[in-house]
Amino acid sequence: MKNVGAILVALCFVAQPVLSQSYLEDRGMFISQPQPSSATLLNSETESTLSAYHFYQQRLALQLGFAFDPEHSSPENFIWLGSLTYDFPRAYSPHLQVGLETYSSGKTLLHLSRSTTFRQRQSYRPHISLGFAHRPKAEQQLIGFLNFDNYLLRAGFGFEDLLKAPTSFRMDLSLAAGPGELLAHLTFGYSWAW
Repeated sequence: MKNVGAILVALCFVAQPVLSQSYLEDRGMFISQPQPSSATLLNSETESTLSAYHFYQQRLALQLGFAFDPEHSSPENFIWLGSLTYDFPRAYSPHLQVGLETYSSGKTLLHLSRSTTFRQRQSYRPHISLGFAHRPKAEQQLIGFLNFDNYLLRAGFGFEDLLKAPTSFRMDLSLAAGPGELLAHLTFGYSWAW
Protein backbone atom coordinates (compact mmCIF):
# COMPACT_ATOMS: atom_id res chain seq x y z
CA MET A 1 0.00 0.00 0.00
CA LYS A 2 2.83 2.37 0.79
CA ASN A 3 4.31 1.89 -2.68
CA VAL A 4 0.99 2.62 -4.41
CA GLY A 5 0.78 6.07 -2.78
CA ALA A 6 4.32 6.92 -3.84
CA ILE A 7 3.63 5.73 -7.41
CA LEU A 8 0.49 7.89 -7.66
CA VAL A 9 2.37 10.99 -6.45
CA ALA A 10 5.16 10.34 -8.97
CA LEU A 11 2.65 9.91 -11.83
CA CYS A 12 1.03 13.25 -10.98
CA PHE A 13 4.35 15.05 -11.36
CA VAL A 14 5.33 13.22 -14.56
CA ALA A 15 1.90 13.61 -16.20
CA GLN A 16 1.84 17.39 -15.74
CA PRO A 17 3.65 19.39 -18.39
CA VAL A 18 6.65 21.34 -17.20
CA LEU A 19 5.79 25.06 -16.95
CA SER A 20 8.97 26.49 -18.37
CA GLN A 21 9.14 29.94 -19.96
CA SER A 22 9.51 28.49 -23.47
CA TYR A 23 6.58 26.06 -22.99
CA LEU A 24 4.32 29.00 -22.03
CA GLU A 25 5.57 31.26 -24.85
CA ASP A 26 4.86 28.52 -27.43
CA ARG A 27 1.23 28.58 -26.35
CA GLY A 28 0.97 32.42 -26.28
CA MET A 29 1.06 32.73 -22.50
CA PHE A 30 3.40 34.63 -20.22
CA ILE A 31 3.99 35.07 -16.50
CA SER A 32 3.41 38.61 -15.29
CA GLN A 33 4.74 40.22 -12.12
CA PRO A 34 2.15 40.53 -9.36
CA GLN A 35 0.52 43.95 -9.00
CA PRO A 36 0.89 45.68 -5.61
CA SER A 37 -2.07 44.81 -3.49
CA SER A 38 -3.93 47.22 -1.24
CA ALA A 39 -2.12 45.67 1.73
CA THR A 40 1.24 46.53 0.16
CA LEU A 41 0.11 50.10 -0.50
CA LEU A 42 -1.19 50.37 3.04
CA ASN A 43 2.15 49.15 4.41
CA SER A 44 4.14 51.73 2.41
CA GLU A 45 1.81 54.52 3.62
CA THR A 46 2.10 53.24 7.17
CA GLU A 47 5.90 53.19 6.94
CA SER A 48 6.03 56.81 5.75
CA THR A 49 3.64 57.81 8.55
CA LEU A 50 5.68 55.95 11.16
CA SER A 51 8.89 57.64 10.01
CA ALA A 52 7.28 60.98 10.98
CA TYR A 53 5.78 59.66 14.24
CA HIS A 54 7.57 60.85 17.37
CA PHE A 55 6.82 58.24 20.02
CA TYR A 56 9.64 59.06 22.46
CA GLN A 57 9.08 60.16 26.05
CA GLN A 58 12.29 61.96 27.04
CA ARG A 59 14.91 64.02 25.25
CA LEU A 60 18.21 65.81 25.58
CA ALA A 61 18.86 69.01 23.61
CA LEU A 62 22.21 70.65 22.87
CA GLN A 63 21.98 74.16 21.43
CA LEU A 64 24.05 77.23 20.56
CA GLY A 65 22.79 80.75 20.05
CA PHE A 66 23.11 84.37 21.04
CA ALA A 67 21.76 86.43 23.91
CA PHE A 68 20.68 89.94 24.77
CA ASP A 69 21.77 91.13 28.20
CA PRO A 70 21.38 94.90 28.79
CA GLU A 71 24.13 94.73 31.39
CA HIS A 72 26.77 93.47 28.94
CA SER A 73 25.34 94.04 25.47
CA SER A 74 26.69 96.47 22.96
CA PRO A 75 27.15 96.23 19.19
CA GLU A 76 30.85 95.44 19.73
CA ASN A 77 30.28 92.90 22.49
CA PHE A 78 28.16 90.06 21.10
CA ILE A 79 27.11 87.45 23.68
CA TRP A 80 27.15 83.80 22.68
CA LEU A 81 25.26 81.13 24.53
CA GLY A 82 25.46 77.36 24.98
CA SER A 83 22.48 75.44 26.31
CA LEU A 84 21.91 71.88 27.53
CA THR A 85 18.31 70.84 28.31
CA TYR A 86 16.82 67.56 29.51
CA ASP A 87 13.10 66.64 29.53
CA PHE A 88 12.22 64.04 32.13
CA PRO A 89 10.32 60.97 30.85
CA ARG A 90 6.58 61.22 30.69
CA ALA A 91 4.13 59.63 28.27
CA TYR A 92 2.09 62.82 27.82
CA SER A 93 2.80 66.52 27.85
CA PRO A 94 3.60 68.60 29.95
CA HIS A 95 7.14 67.56 30.82
CA LEU A 96 9.42 68.68 33.60
CA GLN A 97 12.51 70.25 32.03
CA VAL A 98 15.89 71.11 33.57
CA GLY A 99 18.68 72.95 31.85
CA LEU A 100 21.97 74.75 31.99
CA GLU A 101 22.78 77.87 29.99
CA THR A 102 26.26 79.37 29.84
CA TYR A 103 26.86 82.83 28.40
CA SER A 104 30.11 84.12 26.91
CA SER A 105 29.79 87.11 29.29
CA GLY A 106 30.44 84.75 32.20
CA LYS A 107 26.89 84.22 33.45
CA THR A 108 25.40 80.79 34.02
CA LEU A 109 21.75 79.93 34.53
CA LEU A 110 20.23 76.75 35.89
CA HIS A 111 16.55 76.42 35.09
CA LEU A 112 13.58 74.27 36.00
CA SER A 113 10.51 74.60 33.77
CA ARG A 114 7.28 72.96 32.87
CA SER A 115 7.25 72.43 29.11
CA THR A 116 4.05 71.80 27.16
CA THR A 117 4.46 70.28 23.71
CA PHE A 118 1.66 70.61 21.19
CA ARG A 119 1.18 67.83 18.62
CA GLN A 120 3.49 65.76 20.77
CA ARG A 121 3.56 62.66 18.53
CA GLN A 122 3.94 64.49 15.19
CA SER A 123 7.13 65.36 13.38
CA TYR A 124 6.70 69.15 13.87
CA ARG A 125 6.22 69.86 17.58
CA PRO A 126 5.84 73.44 18.88
CA HIS A 127 6.31 73.91 22.63
CA ILE A 128 6.07 76.53 25.36
CA SER A 129 7.71 76.54 28.77
CA LEU A 130 7.34 78.45 32.01
CA GLY A 131 9.49 78.13 35.10
CA PHE A 132 12.27 79.53 37.22
CA ALA A 133 15.95 80.09 36.60
CA HIS A 134 18.73 80.47 39.15
CA ARG A 135 21.89 82.45 38.54
CA PRO A 136 24.61 80.98 40.76
CA LYS A 137 27.26 83.43 41.96
CA ALA A 138 30.63 82.08 43.04
CA GLU A 139 31.14 84.66 45.81
CA GLN A 140 27.88 83.60 47.50
CA GLN A 141 28.71 79.89 47.37
CA LEU A 142 25.82 77.62 48.44
CA ILE A 143 24.05 80.37 50.38
CA GLY A 144 23.29 81.91 46.96
CA PHE A 145 20.46 79.37 46.54
CA LEU A 146 18.66 81.11 49.44
CA ASN A 147 19.09 84.59 47.96
CA PHE A 148 15.84 85.62 46.24
CA ASP A 149 17.71 88.12 44.03
CA ASN A 150 19.41 85.23 42.20
CA TYR A 151 16.11 83.81 40.90
CA LEU A 152 14.46 84.79 37.63
CA LEU A 153 11.12 83.99 36.07
CA ARG A 154 11.75 82.22 32.76
CA ALA A 155 9.34 81.81 29.83
CA GLY A 156 9.97 80.53 26.33
CA PHE A 157 8.61 79.02 23.19
CA GLY A 158 10.03 77.15 20.24
CA PHE A 159 9.68 74.07 18.09
CA GLU A 160 11.25 70.76 17.22
CA ASP A 161 11.16 69.22 13.76
CA LEU A 162 11.97 65.54 13.31
CA LEU A 163 14.95 65.08 10.97
CA LYS A 164 15.51 61.35 11.30
CA ALA A 165 14.25 59.42 14.29
CA PRO A 166 15.26 60.02 17.05
CA THR A 167 17.06 63.28 16.08
CA SER A 168 15.20 66.58 15.74
CA PHE A 169 16.16 70.15 14.89
CA ARG A 170 15.26 72.47 17.79
CA MET A 171 14.85 76.24 18.05
CA ASP A 172 14.01 78.15 21.25
CA LEU A 173 13.36 81.80 22.12
CA SER A 174 13.42 82.48 25.87
CA LEU A 175 13.14 85.43 28.22
CA ALA A 176 14.29 85.46 31.86
CA ALA A 177 13.56 88.40 34.15
CA GLY A 178 14.32 88.97 37.80
CA PRO A 179 15.22 91.72 40.26
CA GLY A 180 17.34 94.14 38.22
CA GLU A 181 18.08 91.59 35.49
CA LEU A 182 16.69 90.80 32.04
CA LEU A 183 18.01 88.11 29.67
CA ALA A 184 16.69 87.08 26.26
CA HIS A 185 18.17 84.41 24.04
CA LEU A 186 17.62 82.61 20.77
CA THR A 187 19.15 79.15 20.38
CA PHE A 188 19.38 76.56 17.61
CA GLY A 189 20.50 72.98 17.87
CA TYR A 190 19.53 69.34 17.99
CA SER A 191 17.60 67.15 20.36
CA TRP A 192 17.90 63.41 20.80
CA ALA A 193 15.01 61.39 22.17
CA TRP A 194 14.61 57.92 23.57
